[in-house]
Amino acid sequence: MSRQQKPSWWKLYLLWFAMAGLLAWDYWTPSSDWLHRGVALLIVFMFCGMIAGWMRANRESLAHDDEEQKIMRQSPARDIPLTPVQVRYLKATQRNKP
Repeated sequence: MSRQQKPSWWKLYLLWFAMAGLLAWDYWTPSSDWLHRGVALLIVFMFCGMIAGWMRANRESLAHDDEEQKIMRQSPARDIPLTPVQVRYLKATQRNKP
């Protein structure tokens, strides 16, 4: 049985900060207007591609995290029993579901 790895979120955060830093650098460097736009577009497209690559590399672990979240939402663990009012409410909502 292989152990599921968690997505490397720190790499995604590093990409985001690098993109924001390069865009800030581009904003404060003196150059012509068309060059600013071209460099900004290049930075954004380059980092979108890098983020897409990160998502592709972490596809399995992201899907595993989604499944865990779905299971947690569907069956919350309870340490204490339901009150009679809660039981009645759950029965009423189950009857009204199609």
